[in-house]
Amino acid sequence: MTDDVKLTRFIDAVNEDIDSKVAVVISGAESERDAILKEAKSQADEQASKLYDTNMKRIQQKITRQVSQNEFTAKKAILKHREELTEKLFKEVEGKLSEIRAKKDYVDILTKKLALLSVESGSEIALSPEDEKYADSLKKSLKADVTFTSDDAINLGGFSVYNKHNGTIIDKTFDGAIDEQRALFTNRNIFA
Repeated sequence: MTDDVKLTRFIDAVNEDIDSKVAVVISGAESERDAILKEAKSQADEQASKLYDTNMKRIQQKITRQVSQNEFTAKKAILKHREELTEKLFKEVEGKLSEIRAKKDYVDILTKKLALLSVESGSEIALSPEDEKYADSLKKSLKADVTFTSDDAINLGGFSVYNKHNGTIIDKTFDGAIDEQRALFTNRNIFA
């Protein structure tokens, strides 16, 4: 064997040994690279999941706030519309009361209402300034000695009776009836 062949064999053996060691190092590096990539992917997935959860919660909270705000706005609009309808209804009722007041039998209505009460002598009956003209007619229909007064607070008609002996007031004014019915109507229909 010649020296050249020996040298070639030696170089081939060294190269083979180096190739195997390089292959082991490359394989280890690839394994380490795969492990690092796997860990990086796992961390990225975990961060993405946390970010997704955080954003979903934020979006859900924003949607919940928006829905609540929309419900509030709708309820406010409904209540405003109800108030407008209630006001319109009672304005119509007041108009009908004005029509009744303009009729000839209005004084008869007041007379009948007074007759149903036990008006005692000494009582004071308050009428609206517009209805004072009926005081004499109403006084004639009563058996008791009463006085009639004008009350600017009575706008729609009717009367109120103040019994001086026991300090009671009987309110038979249309104003009082409207106010009472408005309160009942509003309380009854507020949540309907």
